[in-house]
Order: sequence, then structure tokens, then C-alpha cells
Amino acid sequence: MKLYFIRHGLTAHNKRGLTNGQTIDEPLIEKGVKQAEELAEILTKSIKHIYSSDLLRAKQTAEIINKRLNANLTLHQELREIDLGSLTGKSWEEINDLTGRDLKSAYLAHDYNLEPWGGESVQAVNARVKKVIDEIKKDGKRALVVAHGGIVRAAYHILTAKNLKAGGVGNARIHVFEV
Repeated sequence: MKLYFIRHGLTAHNKRGLTNGQTIDEPLIEKGVKQAEELAEILTKSIKHIYSSDLLRAKQTAEIINKRLNANLTLHQELREIDLGSLTGKSWEEINDLTGRDLKSAYLAHDYNLEPWGGESVQAVNARVKKVIDEIKKDGKRALVVAHGGIVRAAYHILTAKNLKAGGVGNARIHVFEV
């Protein structure tokens, strides 16, 4: 069974190189809406279910895509972006300066723990993403997941035991897995 993962369309924070995390719940900008519309045109109509983060940017992307696919759409808190705690809204450069560590490299290597800043550990993120993947596998229907960069990275790690390279999760980029 094919499983499609998509990162939401572009937001103002994305455009400025800032993190959103879970607590900055901003909408898509015009370019992000256009990206979602373009995705809808190329995605297969054989997708029967869309699982989406309940955060606005992912939800908007999923709803735009679903205008064409007319699939069953459900929202899931488990698909929310990684909780960055007090580091939310900052650039990775600022995060590295504030923490005195190269957290961006740890994030890209899927080996991070943001708990000291009120955020999540990689284990917590993996557990919630795996829960949704298991639900999708049980359902057995071709599915699309609309989420966030950190969630796509987690899924890639869970499903392939590898890490995506830097820049591997652009806005509105499709990642296909065989599950």
C-alpha cells in the first residue's frame, strides 16, 4: 500500500526562516495556497483518506487538496509539529545561539531532545506519529498525510530507519512510502 506524506504549504514564518512548532498556528500565505492547489492537481484520486494535523496551516492544505480528491478527511493532534517549547518562533541559528548547541544538526539527524526548553523528545514525537501510521495500516486504504516538516522527518525515520538530508522536507513536497 502506498502512503503519501506532505508538508503543508508555505506560511509567513516559513518564508522568513522561522520555526512554527505547535503554538504558532498561522495560516498559509498566498503562495502556500497555490502550492496546495498544485498538489491537488497531481495527487492520485485513488487516495481514500486524508489524515491531517489539526494545526491551521496543515488543515488548510488538506482541505484545499480534498476539494479535488473528495476523500474522507480526519484531523489528528498526533500529527502536530514538534513542540519546540520556548524555542518556538525562532530561526535555527537563534536556537543554536540560545542553547549553546547545534540543535539543528541534532534535529536533522533525528536525535534531539527539546524537553529542557519545554518541548518534546524525539521518542515522544515518534510514538505519536507511529500511532497514526499504525492506524493507517489497519485501515488498509491508500492514504495521504498532511503534516509538518518534523512529522515528515519522523515518518521517514520510522518507515525507512534512515534520516532525511537537510532541505529534504520543503513546503508542499510529496514523500511516498510503501507500507
